[in-house]
Amino acid sequence: MRVLSRVSCAPILLFVIIFWGLEACRKKVDDAAPTAPQPKSTPDTIAEGATFVVPAGYVFTNKPGYYIDYVVKGKIIIWEGVATVEPGTRFVFCHEDAGVLVTESGGFHAVGTADAPIVFEGCNRHPGAWLGIIFGSDNDQNKLSHCIIKHAGSKPDVMMANVRAAVGVSTHGDPDRYNRVWMSFCQVDSNAGYGAYIASRKGYFTEFYGNSFQANTWAPLGLPFNAAVFLKPENSLNNDSLPNYQPYIYLTTIGFNQGSDFSYPGTIPRMSLPYRVQGWKGPLIITSHCTVAPGVIFEMEENSGIVVKSGFLRAQGTPGQYIFFKGAPGGQGVWNGLAFQSNSFNNILQYCYVDGGGGAKLPWTDGQANVVVGSWFEPGNLSMSYCRIQSSQAWGVARRATSALGIENCEFYFNAFSPDIYIYGN
Repeated sequence: MRVLSRVSCAPILLFVIIFWGLEACRKKVDDAAPTAPQPKSTPDTIAEGATFVVPAGYVFTNKPGYYIDYVVKGKIIIWEGVATVEPGTRFVFCHEDAGVLVTESGGFHAVGTADAPIVFEGCNRHPGAWLGIIFGSDNDQNKLSHCIIKHAGSKPDVMMANVRAAVGVSTHGDPDRYNRVWMSFCQVDSNAGYGAYIASRKGYFTEFYGNSFQANTWAPLGLPFNAAVFLKPENSLNNDSLPNYQPYIYLTTIGFNQGSDFSYPGTIPRMSLPYRVQGWKGPLIITSHCTVAPGVIFEMEENSGIVVKSGFLRAQGTPGQYIFFKGAPGGQGVWNGLAFQSNSFNNILQYCYVDGGGGAKLPWTDGQANVVVGSWFEPGNLSMSYCRIQSSQAWGVARRATSALGIENCEFYFNAFSPDIYIYGN
């Protein structure tokens, strides 16, 4: 009987052992982290056609274990206070009108890290899937750092001078607002239009360094001439394997008789791409102290030019790093030239190429040449040395008789009219 009892208990003991084992395995699986990224839930989705007006002090949070933190189908609008984004947060924009708009006194502070960048991208992974991030305030907390911005630029925006851009500094209805944003260590990739564009003529980058731009359908940057002084050379503006469609920095002008394009002092730095100067609004006007770093290349569009109305233009290259002012495209008389109408002793061209100007007379002068000294109203002053002046549609240099021109070791080639230096007026 005892033997039979032991045998009959064996199946029960085996069942208990198996049950405990299964329970232990199930608990282990339940306690484990998800094996694949999971999207966040509905409360973090902004509905199509709606707007989310961000309360002051709002924080967009990063949830560990989730791949997507915010699905945006409308507009995120920041009117006042500062909205902050935690490192590692990922936004996915799923409508062409979706984007981030910073306006009035609001601020948008999106600062990631090298290990946990903040991501702004489209549901549809192609250029133009969503609007972009537009800054229409001068809040000193407007900052994008260690961010990845992709697939934006869906449509032109009226506050952005009707251009497309992934990151914009808008006029907000006032072209003289000092709207701004700090950009550092951002990757701006595969957007329709510009990578970053400043529409406000007094807008600027608080800082701009460590950024990379690639595969954008227009130029990596578009900005007013004066805003170029805030750029730093430590940026990657083009990628040979994934180039931007327009391989230059586009410099916009205010328009003839609309004010000054360079009204506060600074230096135009040498960047990895040339500067393309807008032409259809007329010449670029300088009224302050403008210095050009060695190696800078200006590509001048048709009808463009540079007029030093007051202040000075000091462009001093070196034997190994000439400064170029040339037409885009090349040829004779493509643009209208450089005009020095101020009497400053700091007007200097040294180790410069001036090529393809003389297309028409510049404002307030009867001279037509690659380089014009003087105006109807005031004598000008210019010192030129070790320069090459070529392919003018008129003279190489035109000087009003009362103006001062110092010239040393300059060369003249292929200019339409002779002599190389034409003296006119009295």
